[in-house]
Amino acid sequence: MSCTIVVGGFFGDEGKGKIVAHLAYQDKPTIISRGGVGPNAGHTVQVGERSFGVRMIPSGFVYPDARLFIVNISPRRSGVRGADAALQMQTG
Repeated sequence: MSCTIVVGGFFGDEGKGKIVAHLAYQDKPTIISRGGVGPNAGHTVQVGERSFGVRMIPSGFVYPDARLFIVNISPRRSGVRGADAALQMQTG
């Protein structure tokens, strides 16, 4: 199973949302997740004739067969770090 990760390093204003929406159509992923601590800068996603303004959901929502995850992990509170914390959240 392959994985594509989109990471920005310029204060969140690089256009990651547009890239994720494009990759969602191109790669047809089973899972699309968004990690962070709050709302993003906001994106307008065009799907056919419809426009959607999004701030919290992953911009990959345009691909209807993907499961969407929003992950907000605080290692200080959980005592678990990184991927282990995400796995723990998924499995309960």
